[in-house]
This record gives sequence, C-alpha cells and structure tokens, in this order.
Amino acid sequence: MKNTRKISPELQSTNTGQGMHRDTSMNKFTTMSTVRTPAFHKAGTMRTPTQRWGMAILERKSYAGLMSFITLYCLFADDFRAAFFSKSADMGFYAVAFVCLLLFLVEFAISCRCKPGYLLSFYFYLDVIATLSLLPDIGFIWTPLTSADTVSSVSKAGSTAGRIVRVVRVIRLIRVVKLIKWKHSNAESELVIVESKTGGRMAEMTIRRVALIVLFLCFVLPAFDGGYNESFNLFESRGFDLIHQMVDTPLTVYTFDVTNPKPGFATPKFELDKRGKEVQVPVDFENDAEYKEIREGLDPAFLEAASNGVELYLHGDWRGAKMAFNQALELRPGDGPVSHVMSYMKSFDYNAPHDWEGVRDLDGY
Repeated sequence: MKNTRKISPELQSTNTGQGMHRDTSMNKFTTMSTVRTPAFHKAGTMRTPTQRWGMAILERKSYAGLMSFITLYCLFADDFRAAFFSKSADMGFYAVAFVCLLLFLVEFAISCRCKPGYLLSFYFYLDVIATLSLLPDIGFIWTPLTSADTVSSVSKAGSTAGRIVRVVRVIRLIRVVKLIKWKHSNAESELVIVESKTGGRMAEMTIRRVALIVLFLCFVLPAFDGGYNESFNLFESRGFDLIHQMVDTPLTVYTFDVTNPKPGFATPKFELDKRGKEVQVPVDFENDAEYKEIREGLDPAFLEAASNGVELYLHGDWRGAKMAFNQALELRPGDGPVSHVMSYMKSFDYNAPHDWEGVRDLDGY
C-alpha cells in the first residue's frame, strides 16, 4: 500500500530529480539534499523590487563600511576640532558634519521604506536620536536655534553648558550602539541556517536591554557625584570664571578697596547660595583679615587723605578731590591708585562731566 504521509515543506527538496528514501529505524522521511540557503533573512523577506533594491544597498559591505567610518568621525570630530584647530577651521568641519547628516537621513529614509519591521521599532527611535544628535555639531544650524538674548550671565551659561555636554555624551553613546547594530545586522545576513523566531526575538531583546542599561547608567551615575547639582564644572569652568571676574569688574573697585572703606568699595567675592547659584557677598574692610594686613603697611595719614579724596571724587567735587589727592601724594609719592585717578581728572581739567554718577566705564574692559 502506498504511503500517503505528507512531507513537511521545510524538508522538501527544490530539485525534483533528487529522490527520497525511507528511514526504517526512525520511520520518517528525510532528504538527501542540503536545505537551500534563503536569499535574505526570514524576518527580512522582500516583497517588492524597491525593497529588494534598498536592502541590497544597506547590506552592501562598501556602504556599511562608509557609514561606519562616518559614524566614527561624528563621534570624535567635534572634540578634535576644538582641541587642535583654530576658529577659522570651524566652517569646514560644519560643512562635513552637514554632509554626514544628509547621509544619515538617506540611510534612515531607505530603512523606513525598504526594511520590514523597522518603522517604529527600537532601532527606528535609536536612529532618530542619533541623526538629530548631529545638529549641535553644525554651527550654522545650531547657533540660530539656540541663540538667546536672555543668557547673559556667565554662571548661568556655564551651568547650561555643563548640562548640554552631559546630554551630548549620552547621545554620542547612542551612535556607538548604532555601530553595534550594524555589526549585528551583518552577522545575521551571513548566517547559513535561518534562526528560529524565538531565538531571533531573544537576541533582539538582549541587545535592547544592554543598550538601555548603558544609557540608564549614563543618566544615573552623575547624580551620585553631584554632577547635576553643580552650577559649574570645576575642571572646565574655573579658569573661565576667574577670567570673567577679572575682566568684568571695573578697576576702580580694586583701586579704592584698601584706601577708602567709607564709600563701601569692595573687591568682589562670590559664594554659592542654597540653590547652587553664585552670588556676590559684601566685604567688611574694617574686620577683613586680608585688608587689615594690607593697611598695616600704609601711613594712616595717607589713608585718611586718600579716603577724603575718593569721597570728593565720587560726589563730583573734583577740585576738592585734587587737593586731597595732592596731600596723599606728598605722604606717599607715586602711589599708583591715586596717580591714576589724578590723571583721569586732569583729562577733564578737574571738572566732573555733567552726567557724572560716581562711576565710569573703563575703555577696553
């Protein structure tokens, strides 16, 4: 009697000339031929010529190598530019970054159109973030988007820059994960045996979990060392903070802080308040140890004469200030601060300007 048992589709040979034989020990049908390797991964079965064309481009080794090189360039190019090139070279780097952005957009469009299951998948969102992360590296695009007149404080700008740097580092890590995705995809395309649906899902979930865990740690770890609460990154911003205070503080403050405690001049000192914001604190010249030590080397009569001259100078009585400062210079000839103010008043023939308000802007500061 003829055996009518059906042969499973997976074991059917595509070559009709190859015969089947019966395994009497197992009572099952087996094939003598090797299972033909599918043209694409089972999960990526093509349906249209356009999809086949797009996947052929994405799986081409030359294209994958080009995109891998571009991704590595995007990882380090901006730091390399800031470290080794002058500002005049910025536009060249911006142009290259813009070309990289266009290539990423082309790859993203082809993947959305031709790769089955890609749209709204895990790697879809990963590629969206990785592509948008190129915008801060393109100055002629990023600068108009972020320019704001309200950001005028250096402390505020330093705090904002610190947070932006942390976010950019996390986004750059996403680009590294994108490289891992390419390697994983190429390894899948070279498999001879099609993996099962369960195995594919488990491998995909493992990659997603590793990527999410790493990104989660990047956000969480700075919280343990106070990174999110600091107004300044001390390593990167301390020098800039010092330069800012020296340039933006008028020299008249440093001129009279020792010789004139009465008008209340003070060398700026700063401290952090409860919210972590930098605020200026007043200085008590009478009791501050630093200024006591400085005043000990000065003649009290000179301090008194200079103090009277400063008070008259602030109130606009420059004729009287001239007399007081001349008395101070007799006690301490060539004193720098007093001589500086005298030369300034002399340029106005010792007559205060009509709009004099007690202070003046220093040219070049």
